[in-house]
Amino acid sequence: MPEDTTALRRRLEHYLHTADAARAWLAPAEQRLPLNGAPVPAFPDYDAAVDWAEREQPTLGVLVRAAASAGLDRMAWQLAETTWHAWPSTAADADWLEVGRAGLAAAEREGDTTGQIRLLISLGTAYRAANRLDDGLRTLARALELCRATDNAPDEAHALNLIGLLHLRARRLDSAAACFESALSTFRELGEEHWAAVVLSNLASTRFSAGPAADARDAVRQALAAHRALGNRRGEGNVLRIVAALHNECGEPDEAYAAAREALTIATALRDRTLEAYWLLPLGDVQRATAAYGDALISYQRSAPLHRRLGDRSREALAWRGAGLTYAALDRPAEAAAFHRRAATVHAELGDAWEHALDLTHLATALVPTDPASARTHVTQARACLTPFTDPRADAVRAEIDCRLSQLP
Repeated sequence: MPEDTTALRRRLEHYLHTADAARAWLAPAEQRLPLNGAPVPAFPDYDAAVDWAEREQPTLGVLVRAAASAGLDRMAWQLAETTWHAWPSTAADADWLEVGRAGLAAAEREGDTTGQIRLLISLGTAYRAANRLDDGLRTLARALELCRATDNAPDEAHALNLIGLLHLRARRLDSAAACFESALSTFRELGEEHWAAVVLSNLASTRFSAGPAADARDAVRQALAAHRALGNRRGEGNVLRIVAALHNECGEPDEAYAAAREALTIATALRDRTLEAYWLLPLGDVQRATAAYGDALISYQRSAPLHRRLGDRSREALAWRGAGLTYAALDRPAEAAAFHRRAATVHAELGDAWEHALDLTHLATALVPTDPASARTHVTQARACLTPFTDPRADAVRAEIDCRLSQLP
């Protein structure tokens, strides 16, 4: 073996084992790959692992490509996959996509089905984070096919859970629930308590999304209890986000505020910018509902740039919507309309008919005092966007739109 290839192999082994040591802290539930070479010392604590991941993130992608170029395909795909589970929350998940595709190509050249499945699942997750839902579905369909061809039940359940999340984001709620139910059944059969709790959270989110909110209470309580029993703080925080939204919608502000604050405390302790950005949204919603408008604007204004940096345009637009609703509550309709218009533009570009409909409805409300004709146009467009949706929450939004249309000149 040439000397430069030998040196590269040693460097790759070091980074591969170090990334795996970071993964043990950052994503301990993820299955560890069997790695060749000598392991490195474990990180002493969570913060040390995060520090390393944030510092080395640019280097890891370079090394994956170097390994592939040198024909070290096994190391290339293993490093790409391990890197995904040690990817810092300060970096956009979409930035890993090129790394993941290089790793997948290496696994294909190697003829390693396990590597292909693992990377297809990770790529599907990254596509979802980048709002590339169709790419995510195509990628995960390939993973599902390989899992079924090789009787790989655990990864099949993971793929189904992720397909469910893609359906959930696209508001295909029945399809999402079916995927989650299938994944939950498999994880329970396998005794995978952690992943069963994760899927329970996703089912709770689906039921809350469908509405009415009160009907999701039992599912939310079950998911929260499962994560707390396992000591899974990340999962607990995610359910607390739903708890906050549920209590807020049901007119229970004290409980909503407590849940939102607890979720944000967890995100801060985990040093997870992705979670912090997302969980700031329900906090802002509770603050707005309790007329703490200045605090609400601060929460939305913290959330929006974090999502922008992480490349999540949809959730950045949700922060703009929150700001628009807050300005509307402050009787500042021009500023409200400006934020709703920005949010509507993004969701239209992303092809998100549900969120676009909500943005258009809020925009119409802000325009009623000064431009009722445009308000009617927007609310009519919003109703058309709702055509594919038949769940109780969609029915309630349609009824609200019909009421507004009847009141417009």
